[in-house]
Amino acid sequence: MSLSHREQRILAEIELGLRECDQAFARRIDALNAAAEEGPSRYSSHVSGMELVCVLIAALLLAVLPVIVVLHAGRACPAPARTGSSTSSGAPYVAPYPPPARSNGCR
Repeated sequence: MSLSHREQRILAEIELGLRECDQAFARRIDALNAAAEEGPSRYSSHVSGMELVCVLIAALLLAVLPVIVVLHAGRACPAPARTGSSTSSGAPYVAPYPPPARSNGCR
């Protein structure tokens, strides 16, 4: 939105008055205006290659870690080791009935 002719004239008068009263302030304003003409680079920060690599590695780990956890949690649980005494013949004790089937996870 542009300023009207009257508003531009008022601002020019204010600027002229400030330049006459405070020349040090006028020099600082001129330096700021010169820096602004250089472009938006004065607001940008420079990122090193190492910082970029670290951010990419962190993003990759955060993307892969949940997948690993889900895949690991979905694996079947190993059968529990039977702790029974051996029979007199030295053969291990075998339970008379098979263990119940497990549906969702380890217990």
